[in-house]
Formats: sequence, C-alpha cells, structure tokens
Amino acid sequence: MESMGPDGRGWDPRAVEYDLGVAGPGESIVITISRSVMVRVLDDENYRLYKQGGECTAFQGRLHASPYRFPLPREDRWHVIIEPNTYSGIAEFTVRVLDDAVIAAGAQAPSEQAEAVQHS
Repeated sequence: MESMGPDGRGWDPRAVEYDLGVAGPGESIVITISRSVMVRVLDDENYRLYKQGGECTAFQGRLHASPYRFPLPREDRWHVIIEPNTYSGIAEFTVRVLDDAVIAAGAQAPSEQAEAVQHS
C-alpha cells in the first residue's frame, strides 16, 4: 500500500528507497532522522542482488543519532533503503549526497559508523 512519505513522495512505509546516482571518494551520504531507523547503503551491484532476493553485502544498521555521515569508499551508483517504521511511529528523514569539503566547512562530524553485513 502506497502513501505519502515525509519527503512528499509516494512510498511504501515499510521501506523507502533512494537512487542517489553516481558518487565516490570526496563525497558522503548524509542522513538526518527524527527517530531511530534501519538503514541500508548499497552499491549498484548489491542493490540489484538485494532486489532479486539474492545474497548481497550492504552497509547497514540502526541509526539512533543524526546527522549520520557515510563517506563513500569508491565511485559507484549508490542506493539507500530506509525502514521508517519505529516503535514510536514513523520517522522523518532526509538523504543527500554532499561534497566532503562542504561538510568540513560547516557540518557536524559523523555520529555513528556503519558496518558491512552479508545478506542471504
């Protein structure tokens, strides 16, 4: 069932997917949240495997603090999947790719670290 998400797009409240396009070293994915959410960051190959139900590797975890900064390790097409349902309601969030120089000039340091997790 699709409804309107916190960013105004139609979405499935179980998982909101963002195609962030091609980005790489010198850039970071920055996620801000209003409540704790489950997040997955995948490169294009692993995103396709994930969508096919196959085994994939993702940087994933539950974010409890905001903003979260994920420095991109290599150039690729990047995808973020957020599960916004929480025990206390639906979280609001934003997902952006920012240049690290812009972040260093005025943004906060990362609040958490993601870890690589194998999915089957």
